[in-house]
Amino acid sequence: MRGKSRKKSRYGLLSFMIITILCLSGCLTAFADETDETVLKVAFPRASGINEIYDDGTYGGCVYDWLTEIAKYTGWRYEFITEGDTSEQLNRLKHGECDIMGGMYYRDGYQELYNYPEYIMGSNYSLLIYREDGSDIKSYDYNTFNGKKIGVFKRAAQKIKRLQEFLLFNDLSCEIVYFEDPESYEKCLDAGAVDLMLGTDVYMKDHYNVAVRMPAEPYYLVTAKNKPELCEELSQAMKAIYDANPNFAAELYNKYFPDSYINSVIFTEEEREFIENSKPLRIAIIKDRYPMHFEENGVKKGIMPETLRLISERTGLEFEYVYAKSHQELIDLVHEGKADIIGGFLDSDLAASSFGLARTAGVMSLESVTLKNKRTLGQPYGGVMAVPEGRYMKPDHHDDKIVYYRNYEECLKAVNGDG
Repeated sequence: MRGKSRKKSRYGLLSFMIITILCLSGCLTAFADETDETVLKVAFPRASGINEIYDDGTYGGCVYDWLTEIAKYTGWRYEFITEGDTSEQLNRLKHGECDIMGGMYYRDGYQELYNYPEYIMGSNYSLLIYREDGSDIKSYDYNTFNGKKIGVFKRAAQKIKRLQEFLLFNDLSCEIVYFEDPESYEKCLDAGAVDLMLGTDVYMKDHYNVAVRMPAEPYYLVTAKNKPELCEELSQAMKAIYDANPNFAAELYNKYFPDSYINSVIFTEEEREFIENSKPLRIAIIKDRYPMHFEENGVKKGIMPETLRLISERTGLEFEYVYAKSHQELIDLVHEGKADIIGGFLDSDLAASSFGLARTAGVMSLESVTLKNKRTLGQPYGGVMAVPEGRYMKPDHHDDKIVYYRNYEECLKAVNGDG
């Protein structure tokens, strides 16, 4: 009886799921059929993470991904209007030349110009942004903000309030410069009118750095004022998306925006002199060790070659490779003065110190695995670990012991019983 009951229960659950899916499919199909010819003009000013346009002509960003998901519920199709900056696109939306635009904040007076849906498309962060040539501004030293001019958009009352609280809390004296015109505000840094700009990720450019990141403010997809029915339909679709996945907005933000910002490197005179007079730095590396370093058709590829190319572009430093066959040989090359740097050191700061080395910041995280002989799987402890020379390891258990071998190949032979 119990077996039949379970079987009946499983079939009942399966039937319920199938019926639910069919009902939803029917609703969505009917909804899509009714709006199949709806082509919306989307104001799409290029903005990193928000509205992205790639080299191959495709689109991305939080707004694009939202619209793609919304189209599953509405059947909408889109024409993306990409010409012009943010202020030009806002004017198009205001005059009804476009239907919808994303990444919009709620500002006094904006509700008279645009329709806001019931739900936000996410939350952003306020940033204090400065030009990369602002060498006297240090993100790690707030005192360097003293006496600086900070440009703000006058209607961004909540952001300005948070800024004032930040300045008060840190006992900073800055001049706040208010901009009423969006275009003048957007260009205030490049025009030299201010030293810092209170903005968001939308305003980040390649030659801008981030001094401070402050708490979030919600932003929206909005529709043209003459399209209230469109805004109502937008709200319904967004509700359905949030019902299905309450974390949809947060997941999108994490997809397109990093937790930290990489600022431009600003060198001191001493550092510039070193770079200009430096000979090529010698990098000790194991030649064929995927994914750290390998060759395809004579071209060096992998994590280290790509990292060194990037460093060369940013600094002007040059590098040359010195090849080793094992981790121990990498260390020996540096100690013997035959190399300056180890490329792809795999252990901790403590390990580096034990070898008489200093470790840089990490380049990349790689997963590691422990391989065991099947005959020892049931053995809780008291085993022998095979470790390549030049690696720094601790036994899994105090009764285990470590035996060092020249390289990984010899370690594997030892584990297989062939060593």
